[in-house]
Amino acid sequence: MGTSTSSKGPSGGVSFDPPWLNDFPIQPPQLPQRPNLPIVQPLIPGLIPPEVPQPELAPLRRFSPARTSLSKYISTRDQKYFMHALGHYSRKGMGGAHNLSRRMRATAGVAAAIYDLFTNVSREDDNWLDRLVKRNLPIEDATNEIIAHLFPIGGSIEEENCKASIAFALMEMDQQFPNANLSNLGNDEIWFLIEHFVAYEAKQRIIQDIGQILEHASAKDMVIISNEMTSFLQNHLSAQIRKRREKQKKKKKKTVAELIAEGIKDTFIVFEEDLCEKR
Repeated sequence: MGTSTSSKGPSGGVSFDPPWLNDFPIQPPQLPQRPNLPIVQPLIPGLIPPEVPQPELAPLRRFSPARTSLSKYISTRDQKYFMHALGHYSRKGMGGAHNLSRRMRATAGVAAAIYDLFTNVSREDDNWLDRLVKRNLPIEDATNEIIAHLFPIGGSIEEENCKASIAFALMEMDQQFPNANLSNLGNDEIWFLIEHFVAYEAKQRIIQDIGQILEHASAKDMVIISNEMTSFLQNHLSAQIRKRREKQKKKKKKTVAELIAEGIKDTFIVFEEDLCEKR
């Protein structure tokens, strides 16, 4: 299920936005940066150098509040604690929903690539999917073919996570739509696939960043809790993504990536607002 928790997550004192993210094989959307602080000019030219804005750095113990709330969720299974964990993860751990959506822009780029593939935007992809369907492969083998088509090279942790998330989403779609034709998916099927992909990606990112919280759970409980987390995120992400996609009737690859990134941001803004409401 991809629930490894061996990582302690990124530490404080480093940039929220790792530089290697732009080297991801599927180009993520270019999202706007936070506005830079104004440069302070000296009153007397040449007397003092102007202040240069510094990159935003993550605080120390950035995920501590999220870990506390997630531990309460695991012990009580009360979803309010998971929602609190998500709010803390976004607000302090990632410096806000804007930063979090930027951090997951590779996810948005892959979601757009999935949309591009299954809406038959290019004749080449159309023929490739037709040939894949005609081979009548089991869903597991077809999933591997689709992943290899989207990611012809690679092997980074970020990329491997995306591959696992695509596999999860395709398996879920196969259960929900057992008669679906991969070369001719309907709009509901495509967005079901995308929303489940994004939800699984978000859950994996949270588990890896928060750290070794699930290690004390049994293997069975770990899978159950992981699935509950994915389902919770999927419900909230889907609601925000649908709001945006219903407003945009015509969608291209770039606009889908931006739509997904904004949907992620909107979702975690809701979780942050819930923290304020509980005080």
